[in-house]
Amino acid sequence: MKQIHKLYDGSVELAFDDSNHSYWVNGERVIGVTTPLGVINKPALMGWALKLAGEAIISSITAGKTYDEIEIRNIAETAKKAHMGASQTAKDIGTLCHQWLEDYIAGKNPPDPVHPAINAVSKQFLKWEKENPSLEILESERPIYSVKYNYAGTMDFIFKLNGKVYLGDFKTSTGIWDENWYQVAAYRMAFQEENPNFKIDGQMIFRFDKEDVDGIEVVISQPEDYKKDKETFLSALQIYKRQKERAKKWN
Repeated sequence: MKQIHKLYDGSVELAFDDSNHSYWVNGERVIGVTTPLGVINKPALMGWALKLAGEAIISSITAGKTYDEIEIRNIAETAKKAHMGASQTAKDIGTLCHQWLEDYIAGKNPPDPVHPAINAVSKQFLKWEKENPSLEILESERPIYSVKYNYAGTMDFIFKLNGKVYLGDFKTSTGIWDENWYQVAAYRMAFQEENPNFKIDGQMIFRFDKEDVDGIEVVISQPEDYKKDKETFLSALQIYKRQKERAKKWN
């Protein structure tokens, strides 16, 4: 199902297809913000996958036991795919956490989550909100599109806190990575392209721990980082587009 949004005073029609998480502008598919960030090397992700593979091997073998060729092959295949199941589970939990946060800041009063991880995330945000009584939500789940660079996405929210305006982004990952800052810089760049007179003081990432109810990590990007993060995103976008051009040329 496609959600239709009118941007730039109605001159741009942005459609979001939630069945495959794709963005369309005036009938043409456009790049999503996170897609070009895939060209950036992620060594932590590789280490995580190798760790899961090792754990899968250890759990599949018994000291002193002899294994035949088929059993060895099956153990190897299980180890190679160990990260896939864990990754999908993490994505599902992350999606549901994000949905609860989205509904909450939009004023939909979602019920308390039952799943322990989602419940932990909800409690972390509610605690942070209570500790910051000046919080004022200005925008939530705001679609963005850059006419200049032809990419689209959806921001989590824009809010005012202690007299300053921030673009906020929710994460349920094990850390805050460099590409997260490039992502929020891209959101801000497109939003301010459409709204040049709207002042944003900075970007803020909320990283939630899915086990510890006190595990929230809130980090604010420094003003001088925005320009560099924006340039880095545009570099990734250029590399991604060139890779697609070369793939099309040679295939």
